Amino acid sequence: MSQIMPNSGFNSNPAGAQTMHDAWQQANQSAGLGSAWSEIYDCNTLNDHFSAQNSSVGNQPLAQNICFSSPYTDSFGLATVTVPRTTFSLEPQTLVARPVDVPALVQRAEQYLPSGSVSYQDNGSVRRYTSNTGVVVADYYALSGGVVLEAHAHQNPIEFTQQDAISAATAFLTQSTGVPSDAALTSIVPVYDSNEAALSRTLVGYQLTWTHDNANVIGGDAIHVDVDDVHTVTMRCLQYKTIITPYHPIVYCVSWQRTVTDAPGISYAYYLWREPAGRKPLSYAGRSTGSASIDAFTASLSLPNPNGVVSYKSGYWTAGLSSNDNVEHPAWLFTYRNGEVIAIDAFSGVLLGASD
Repeated sequence: MSQIMPNSGFNSNPAGAQTMHDAWQQANQSAGLGSAWSEIYDCNTLNDHFSAQNSSVGNQPLAQNICFSSPYTDSFGLATVTVPRTTFSLEPQTLVARPVDVPALVQRAEQYLPSGSVSYQDNGSVRRYTSNTGVVVADYYALSGGVVLEAHAHQNPIEFTQQDAISAATAFLTQSTGVPSDAALTSIVPVYDSNEAALSRTLVGYQLTWTHDNANVIGGDAIHVDVDDVHTVTMRCLQYKTIITPYHPIVYCVSWQRTVTDAPGISYAYYLWREPAGRKPLSYAGRSTGSASIDAFTASLSLPNPNGVVSYKSGYWTAGLSSNDNVEHPAWLFTYRNGEVIAIDAFSGVLLGASD
C-alpha cells in the first residue's frame, strides 16, 4: 500500500498524539500487510499529527520539497530546494529549567529493580545518586538543570505493544519528572537486535522522544525514554510428595507451575526542558538582538553539504546537559534528505549542532 501525504497543516499535537507517518505504518500492520508500505509526502509534514489545526502555526510549504519513505530505505528527498537570501528578527531568549523532583525520580527508578541503598556524590555542578543495584541518576543542577537516569538495559524480545511502551514511558515521566504541557511525542524508534548470520532481527526496545510542541527548537532540550522488556520467570510448586525415612521425612515437589511475565521497563531517561523567560540582549558578529539575522543562503554555506537541503526554517538551538549556556539561540534549521536537521547560528553563521 502507498499513500501521498499533502501538506496537512495539522501541527497542533496533544501529548501522545500519533504522527500521520506512524499511523500509516500501523494501519498497514493492522491490515496484515506488515512492511508493504511506502509514502510520498511534503518533507515538512513528516512530524504532522492527527489533531486540530492550529492557525497560529503552520507548515512552510516549499517548492520541490518532496520526500519518499519505505521500510527498505532511509527517507530521502526527491528534490532539493534553493535557499534564498531571506532573514528574520534575532530574538534570543533566556531559558529557565523546569524543576525536577530528583528524589522522586530516584524512587521511581528503583521500582523497576530490586530495592537497595543509594549513595550520593556532588562535585559542585552535578549530583549523582547511585543505588547498589546499578541505577544512576545524575542531576545537572548547576549547569543546564537537566537530569539523566541510567538503569539496566535488557535485550529480551518485546512481548507487548508499542502503545504499552508509550503508556509505560508516560507513566514513568508523570510520576517522576512530570510531563510538560507543551511536550509533544514526536519520535518512536524501534530498537532491534540483529542476527546477521540468520538474516533476522528481533525487536528489543523502543526509544521515545518528546520535543517542544509547535516550537522550532532543536539541540539539548528534549525528553528521551528507552523502554525494554523485563522478562521474569517464576516457579511455584503445585504438588508435594513426602517420603518417610527412619530419620526424618523428605519432602519434594512433583508438579511445578512455570509463570512467565513480560512488562515494560525503563532503562534510560534524559530530561532537559527549559522555558523562555524573556528577551536576552546579545551582540556579536556585527549583529545584535532585534536586528536582522544572517540570511538563509549565507547560513547554508556553513553546512557540510549545502546542496542536499530539502527544507529550511527559522528557529532556535539550545545547548546540552553539561553546558551552563541557558539561552535559546536564534538559528536557521536545515533538513537533509535522511531527516537530519542541522542548526546554523543566525548571528554568525557558525555551525551549532545537529538533531536526527
